[in-house]
Amino acid sequence: MSPNGGAPLEIGVCAPPERAADAAKAGFDFIEPSLASLAGMGDAEFVSARRGIDDAGIPARATNGMFPSELRLTGDGASLAEALEYIRRAFSRAAALGVEVCVFGSGGARRVPDGFPAERAWRQIADLLRGMQPVAAEFGIRVAIEPLRRAECNLINLVTEATAISAILGLPNVGALADTHHMNCVGEPLESLTLAGALLRHVHVSRSFGDDGGRVFPAMGDGEDYPALFRALAGAGYAGRVSVEAGCTDFSRDGAAAALALREASRAALSPA
Repeated sequence: MSPNGGAPLEIGVCAPPERAADAAKAGFDFIEPSLASLAGMGDAEFVSARRGIDDAGIPARATNGMFPSELRLTGDGASLAEALEYIRRAFSRAAALGVEVCVFGSGGARRVPDGFPAERAWRQIADLLRGMQPVAAEFGIRVAIEPLRRAECNLINLVTEATAISAILGLPNVGALADTHHMNCVGEPLESLTLAGALLRHVHVSRSFGDDGGRVFPAMGDGEDYPALFRALAGAGYAGRVSVEAGCTDFSRDGAAAALALREASRAALSPA
């Protein structure tokens, strides 16, 4: 039995507020908009976005895209004070929508500049996460560190790395994210999810086409072993949510197929062998 009482995990989709109604019609349980987009909205625009989500009858439970790429997090141009000032505004926006998990990927902002010492970059990220902890706790947000394929970022590429830094820092509101696309690109096995255990805070899933960056919405019979993913999550004691993060040609059609495929995979993983 899974840690959430044997029920399939909630399935969502990374989508902006204006696609909330489409996501609901496709059968998703929640949407995951960009945090940087929410933080960059004017007050009137944010009120309108929030109203649109409410009217669609589907919640926003997670966000991706935490930092805009121009806000440097590593290197000589990084400013911890500026980053924390931004994150307070961003988390306040997320909390107003009912978001529970904010994904920290942000490869452009996180990328270590050429020639900058890697050990200093790691310390900058650690200091940032320590600074984010009280803000996240204040707004009831859990931060999920996202490992990214090496073509997108040169720092934190593995779930095991995100898990390790979370464990070392020991921050209650900070954990790891697993994205099956990035895992496929770097050749990381699903066992990393089980090893992450309670530090696994969120999951992204897609059908991946390898290290060229291509990924699309999941579908039944597309060659990916989605039940294996959900079995690994059950082995980790994971009771969180899973978001589709990918491109598609027809949101209504492909979204409905993805929601159905993942829900069926989640149920299959719970069935006795």
